[in-house]
Amino acid sequence: MTTNPRARHTIDQWRTIREAFADRMETLLEAFLREPSRRHLLDAAAALRFLLIENGVSNANAFRMKIVFRARMLPRVETVAPPFAVMREHLSTKDRQTYLDQWTYWSQHVLDANMPDDPVVPQPIRELTLPQWMQHEVGHGNGRYYRVGELIKFFANKHGGVHVSGDGDGYLEMISHAATDIEIAGPMQQLRWIASTTYVALTPLLIELFPPEQ
Repeated sequence: MTTNPRARHTIDQWRTIREAFADRMETLLEAFLREPSRRHLLDAAAALRFLLIENGVSNANAFRMKIVFRARMLPRVETVAPPFAVMREHLSTKDRQTYLDQWTYWSQHVLDANMPDDPVVPQPIRELTLPQWMQHEVGHGNGRYYRVGELIKFFANKHGGVHVSGDGDGYLEMISHAATDIEIAGPMQQLRWIASTTYVALTPLLIELFPPEQ
């Protein structure tokens, strides 16, 4: 059987692995280069699930290249000044106040390592492995922190029409409804950032798989 000398696959298997990897990377690129779109972001979630959870990266990484995800750390809730401080006394119900506090904690913190740091609440940049990236905290609400892997699974399941349930899913469902084709915010905005950061981290592998023609 003819095999690829770079990996334990037949030539046809290796071609399929490379093409699948490239297709998902193109989907991630569209998610953050185009105007924000719920459809593109749900497509990106499915691509992220394939790459990061369903072994798309490990299958394509024949040389076991070191892959690094650069991201800012999410500040602890207790270190962040409460949003809407001026409005707080005018809010009509406790539920409304809770919703606004949770919502802004998703939307006001940019974890992109390429963006300027917050001078009031510094967010150190960390270099993360793939397992660390999947556990990286990206938002807080409903009394808990949410991680990269959780958001990918939640939105990828929505993309595939899978009924999602469990701890936090109801809250994510509620807050993600605010994201439309006109305005992407909250968890879906963080999903867009996850797509961007993942694309940058995996670009060296993409170049290794498809080297520029000499």
